[in-house]
Amino acid sequence: MLFKANLTYHLDDDNLVYGTWSQGYRRGGANGVPTTGYYAEDAGWLTYDADTVDNFELGIKGMRGSTRYTVSLFYVDWSDPQLNTSTPNWGFFAVQNGSKATTKGVEVELDGYLSETLHYTVGYAFADAELSEDFFSPTGALIAEDGARLPGSPRHMFNVALDHTYEISDTLTLTSRLDGYVQSSTRNAIGTSPKFDRTLPGYGIFNGSMTLTRGNVDLTLWVKNIFNAEGVSAVFKKAYMGTRPSEGYYGNGSKEQIALPRAFGLSATYRF
Repeated sequence: MLFKANLTYHLDDDNLVYGTWSQGYRRGGANGVPTTGYYAEDAGWLTYDADTVDNFELGIKGMRGSTRYTVSLFYVDWSDPQLNTSTPNWGFFAVQNGSKATTKGVEVELDGYLSETLHYTVGYAFADAELSEDFFSPTGALIAEDGARLPGSPRHMFNVALDHTYEISDTLTLTSRLDGYVQSSTRNAIGTSPKFDRTLPGYGIFNGSMTLTRGNVDLTLWVKNIFNAEGVSAVFKKAYMGTRPSEGYYGNGSKEQIALPRAFGLSATYRF
């Protein structure tokens, strides 16, 4: 059973403060890890338990003139967090439970008009996501210490969007849009194992489009990832997936997971 509670207080007709508490849950599962034969691992790696979170948020939102705003503080208390790691003998991918982790931070968003035809949205978030207790393997080996940064969690995130509307005629409208997202560096994995540990650089992805609208029909020319940023979000290092003839492995599975490369397109939409 999960619970959620919310309190709201209206400062005036256009502005309010709020507080929210909510809970979350994920079921446990099993890992595909051999426990017999040449590649055997300890049976403790076979399963992992459910994890739960308590989310707390305190914020203010409303409107000042033509600008809508939201400012919120958040805190996430994560119990038995399911964390991606690997087995010690042969490096099989596995999920295991840590003890505790927390995420805390702030989010700010503004939405408004710079003119009658130019609309903007801008947002910023800071998030500090880390273990709040040591993380041990099923056999008792230390994987990561209290305070270790959680993987895939940038501390700083910024987004912006601009769209301009131009009335070509009574029946024809041109909408131009530019949007982007920028994030700071992230960790590739939990812990400091040389097989996985790496700091992934921050990156920015920007997109643009122009939409011609007539009645129920939209015709859009778009480009994604204008500057063709790599946007690396994960790495399988050579130390983990590279060639290793001494162990009979001559392949090379090392790779980077990257963002969609620059892409252009034309799309049409009909609204019924």
